[in-house]
Amino acid sequence: MRKYFLIIYFFITYFAFSQKYDQIISQSYLNDYGYEFLRNVCDRFGGRLMGTENNTKAFEFLQQQLKENKIGYKVEEFTAPCYIRGNEFVQLVYPFIRELKSISIGYSPAIDTICKDVVLLKSLDDKENYKDKIILYVKNKFTGELPKKEKLSNILFQYQAKALLIANDNTGYTNLVSTGSFEGNEIKIPIFSITYEDAQILLRQIENNIVPKIKIYNNSKIVTKQVPNIISTYQGKQDGKIVVIAHFDSWDLGQGAIDNGVGSAIVYNLINVFNKVRPNTLHSIDFVFVNGEELGLFGSKNYYEKHKNEKILLCINLDMVGQPYGFNVMGYDTLKSIIEEFNTELKGYNLNKVISTPWLNSDHMYFMINGIPSITPLAKLDEFKIQYYHDFTDTFEKVNKQYISDATAIIGSLIVKMANLTNLSSYQLDKPTTEKMLDKFKLLEEVKNR
Repeated sequence: MRKYFLIIYFFITYFAFSQKYDQIISQSYLNDYGYEFLRNVCDRFGGRLMGTENNTKAFEFLQQQLKENKIGYKVEEFTAPCYIRGNEFVQLVYPFIRELKSISIGYSPAIDTICKDVVLLKSLDDKENYKDKIILYVKNKFTGELPKKEKLSNILFQYQAKALLIANDNTGYTNLVSTGSFEGNEIKIPIFSITYEDAQILLRQIENNIVPKIKIYNNSKIVTKQVPNIISTYQGKQDGKIVVIAHFDSWDLGQGAIDNGVGSAIVYNLINVFNKVRPNTLHSIDFVFVNGEELGLFGSKNYYEKHKNEKILLCINLDMVGQPYGFNVMGYDTLKSIIEEFNTELKGYNLNKVISTPWLNSDHMYFMINGIPSITPLAKLDEFKIQYYHDFTDTFEKVNKQYISDATAIIGSLIVKMANLTNLSSYQLDKPTTEKMLDKFKLLEEVKNR
């Protein structure tokens, strides 16, 4: 008798899930809310670096769109150090004049115009050679392990270097801007990203005993401001919650379309789909647009700290999501079987991979390192588009509308499955087990040094 009961239960459960998946999936393709939302955000506001006017206006636009769709939300403001870009340039002045395509990284200090010789950073042992110079870093010319940018800036400051130029690995005249400090500290010397092509010019000159001279200037500043996160909650029957998170901020060079407009568009789509389908869920879902990821994960850290005493059961992070082909369970190996089961349920999408490889420096981090199971999609972006992230060329025409619909359908279905698991809390790890997991993947020391 028990055998027949289990069979009947299985079919009822499977039918209920498949029916709800059907509705989630169909709504994901019947509208293009996310795509159109992202088009408007990109073309009205451009890049959305935390603390800038563009960032403020984009968050206000998000609130306006949620209101118009009669979707509830709340704003949670927090204080953060914002990098406000001013005027800056890097110019080769000898042996000829050339404006280098460059951008200062976050939290670089202001510097009056200086003109100095350029030397190659070969190791950190040749300290006398770096005094009163501008330093050029090219990856395959450096011996040893390069420290994090803030630490490297401190070392070169002690060596009395004046500035650091970091060559992008990608060709195609692209930059790769980044933050200099995850804590928002002003670094000791200005650091600029320059293109691969410009770096090769300087490198050839240095290797042919032509000492290039560079003129640089930067009047950017760090300003402490109140900035927002936005949360829309879908209410479940119990007190547990799943956090679906994406950063809505971007760098200020392009339009922040790939990083992370696509992730934000998917979250926006999911909110609208759930609002239409109204699936029954045991657990609530917080759909969260966070701020300040690019400068140092400030928004997700603030959200975690504010809500950590609530019953957060799972984090799903959507950062630069393309077309999903599987999932990363971020070291929470016990989740593998449930995700594999889900992949089988959505046969038509060729979800064929589940890995468990945790990594840091995106918005899942504060959940993952505190014992909360975390999932990120494995998702294909068109290869040529990846090189454009953090660059002037991260613009809307590179967004693939199909990927947003596919990701909404797949991730929306996954949310429904996970939000109805009665044992979801059992996948959490206590502190010793979490640290053991992080140590296994050589992340513990970095986490402890933050």
